[in-house]
Amino acid sequence: MSEYYKKAFVGLVLVAAIYFAFIFISNGNLGQTINLDTGTVPQNNTPSSPQPSTIKPVIPPTDSLIVREEQPVKNPTTILKLSDITVLENDKRGAMLDIGPLDSNNKLTITDQTGLYIGESITLKGGMTIKLKQVNAGYSLNSEWVSLEINGKRHTVDIGEMLVITTVSGDVGIQLSDILSPADDYTAIVDIIDANDAVIGTKFLSRNQISVISGKNVRVTGIYPGLTLNVKAMQFEVDSKYSVLNVGGETPVGTLKMRLVDIVPTPVASELEKDKYLSISGAYQKAVFPQNRGSRKAIMEIYALNKSLMEYFTLKEGEMKKFDLDSVRLQTYALNYNDGKASSGEFITSGTTYQLRTFDAHVGQIFRFGPYYARLADFSMPEGTTYASFDYIKDGNIEHAQYKIGDKLTLSNGNLAEIVDIAQGFSLSRAYVKVKTDNGIITMLLGEYLCPNLAVSTDISDCANQDYKTKAKVMTEEMEQNTATLK
Repeated sequence: MSEYYKKAFVGLVLVAAIYFAFIFISNGNLGQTINLDTGTVPQNNTPSSPQPSTIKPVIPPTDSLIVREEQPVKNPTTILKLSDITVLENDKRGAMLDIGPLDSNNKLTITDQTGLYIGESITLKGGMTIKLKQVNAGYSLNSEWVSLEINGKRHTVDIGEMLVITTVSGDVGIQLSDILSPADDYTAIVDIIDANDAVIGTKFLSRNQISVISGKNVRVTGIYPGLTLNVKAMQFEVDSKYSVLNVGGETPVGTLKMRLVDIVPTPVASELEKDKYLSISGAYQKAVFPQNRGSRKAIMEIYALNKSLMEYFTLKEGEMKKFDLDSVRLQTYALNYNDGKASSGEFITSGTTYQLRTFDAHVGQIFRFGPYYARLADFSMPEGTTYASFDYIKDGNIEHAQYKIGDKLTLSNGNLAEIVDIAQGFSLSRAYVKVKTDNGIITMLLGEYLCPNLAVSTDISDCANQDYKTKAKVMTEEMEQNTATLK
């Protein structure tokens, strides 16, 4: 074979090899897209250019495919925080709301200022209805919020916070300016002023009272003693026209003026009426505020001999707690509280091998009874219904909820738990809540977190660890040194 034909034959072989290689590649797996969920190769797939392994797949916005490895993992669990324990006197608390449109800078222009008590509602000119459902008065002053039902939907708003509701007429701002105390326990003091700005008289007005000033009937429709003192106001009507007056404010009534001097507890107002020369501070000192002795409770901590904390509970006067198969008992004899300066309790302990003993302890002191240590941790003196306020924390968002004893709350795992005990703690050092779960009773102190695995911690970061367990509380050396003596 001549050299020419040899070269032609080699060239033909090379062309054939390239052709068959191209056919193989076109029908093979190279460059095809693999379904990330099934790992299979789709049929009739159009070849694509090979992609480096570091390039992440692009998912069209309309595609329902979830690439689990590539999507940011959000924490689906909820952490509960015991944010506050509060007491509602006869369930009477209220909210002072500032309402109005927003200006170009999203600032609230107040056109309505109204006070609502739990269960009351107001309908604005545009048809919006606002009903006050819950009030958390912030006994610890850490959590002050209200729950509003606005056109059938629930919203919670913190004190000083503004809720923006979008309507067909534009955005409406609703700001919680203060929490209100029970109005019936307070009196408004007003000065009557003549044309020369001279005070010619003082009146003490209570809610729903009608007083004649300058020939006009003035009826007080609301007294708003702000809990945080952000708002102290009186709502009234003159000739069926409603107005709101803040402390220090004046308004014309006939030919005279009326100035709101202050809003004080009714016993203080009574002292002021008796003695017109008495100052308001002096009236506070003279006024006697009765304390319901029967409502006093001692918040107790019980420790084992190894000084590990076993239990929290409360005892009323005369109430008894039994331990160790009823062989040991702890009973309160008297609880004495003196203006927050000195609190003490007398306790009787007894058992099968122990003589009857009486202990006198002040708050913080520890005494030994039977095989246990007891510590008078705090006083609890509820004068109404006690509520526990929880923050539900999820993905950085916080929702509020409020419960009383017997209510059911939802845990992060979706299960229900029952509130079985609440102690608000006068000094807040041992305010606690007991929650009955499927795994037993859990005690939470004020400010502690309940993790998704039902462990309790003072640090929210502990809840990221699924294996975290509640740390045992023990008696400190400082506590141990504060020991009560036998009588």
